[in-house]
Amino acid sequence: DCEKVWSVLVRPTRASGFALCSKGRRRIMKMLVCNFLFLLLTTIAIAEVKSLTSSCSGECPGGGFFCPGDEVAYTCEVGTSLGVSVWILPDGTCSGAPSDQISIIQGPPASCSGFSGDCGPFMGANEVTNGTVACVVSNLSFTASPELHNSFIVCNNINTAGTEEEEVGNATVLITAPPSPPTGVRVASCSVDSVTLVWEDTSSVSTRYVLSATPTVENCEPNCTVSSPTITFTGLEGGVIYSVAVQADNCNGMQQGEEVTVDMLSVSDVGSLSLNVCPTYDGSTNSLESVEATWNDLNPVMAMPDSVVCASVMQYELMLNDVKATILPSECMSGRCTYNTNETFGMTPVNVTLMAVGLNAEESQLIPTTNNLMTVNISSTSPPVMATCSFLSGFTGDALCRVDFTGPDGVTYTSVSTGRGSAGESVTVELTLNGAALLPSTTYSYQATLEDPSDELQCVEIIGQ
Repeated sequence: DCEKVWSVLVRPTRASGFALCSKGRRRIMKMLVCNFLFLLLTTIAIAEVKSLTSSCSGECPGGGFFCPGDEVAYTCEVGTSLGVSVWILPDGTCSGAPSDQISIIQGPPASCSGFSGDCGPFMGANEVTNGTVACVVSNLSFTASPELHNSFIVCNNINTAGTEEEEVGNATVLITAPPSPPTGVRVASCSVDSVTLVWEDTSSVSTRYVLSATPTVENCEPNCTVSSPTITFTGLEGGVIYSVAVQADNCNGMQQGEEVTVDMLSVSDVGSLSLNVCPTYDGSTNSLESVEATWNDLNPVMAMPDSVVCASVMQYELMLNDVKATILPSECMSGRCTYNTNETFGMTPVNVTLMAVGLNAEESQLIPTTNNLMTVNISSTSPPVMATCSFLSGFTGDALCRVDFTGPDGVTYTSVSTGRGSAGESVTVELTLNGAALLPSTTYSYQATLEDPSDELQCVEIIGQ
């Protein structure tokens, strides 16, 4: 009631000295105030409710995707918070339910561009609610199927006269595609009783991977399902060949991927450890200065086109008397493992024991207190300087004697005997600086070793000056 508003807001101002010059001006002021209040209240009253929402029953993977067979429904609401249509009629009621409020304007079926009721696989309906929630509600329902992929749904708000239109929301119907076959199945790592497989993740949305192993394994019997492209099988036994199949599966089908065989080798399959211990003795005192141990790696992971061999060694443990060293297979290079100790043992016997944890392979060697392999005697009174290498009773086989020596300039020179020797024999080595004589009054440090092309002999190093 504008007259009441005018009486409350304007007339009391006369008592405070405010007065209009004429009745005409008072009428103009009254009209302006009333129109302003009408527009303000109308704007507040028609706060818009506009939304396009969807619901789904079935597998419904989410992310805008639906599975074939899912029941899908879209709901479009257009109205105001006070139940007055955004398209206001003179009497303040709803403008009515337009027949094409929800449309399929792109994608199959092409004929559905505007409808009420049935349209191919789509079901549409409109209802008018002139209440407190919405003015017009339109519903669209359908069963998801592959031919509806990429259908474009749009909700428009249209007045009864069809003279004005605005988009409330739109959505693209995405149907989950069949998964891609898993590829690149391979072994990432082996342990004492397990193996980890990985493969390429080229799948579509909502894909899961189904794996089976023959014979079965403890954590995948008879099969198992994972959501990411990796799995670790546990409880594997040495000496058993496992065949593993990987399949990609989602709500639109299953695809068989690659198969891989995993051969969990046992000790009898890979052979025994081949431990080779090289002691280093002081040439003047015969005391044991250091030990180098080398052995063959029993844990290679050899990838074949369709198979993998795992020897299942978790780690190597090397005991030198009561000192233990742990070496991981990853520290071995080109199938050989090496451990060096710079500890001086002096005249203490050293027992070297190697164990492959997992395969339970073990080998040991006893390094004697004194050198029983080779001695070196160097005559250095005058050129030519000759080194005599004598092979002792503990040496088996025959070998050359190699002498590496370094002068104060840091340059290392090498001389090798011309003949080979075995136990009880001696060979000589002439020491030269690439054919030139050694310098007088100069100290050279040397290291004499056994040398054999087969690299299968016992080894020893003699150091001195």
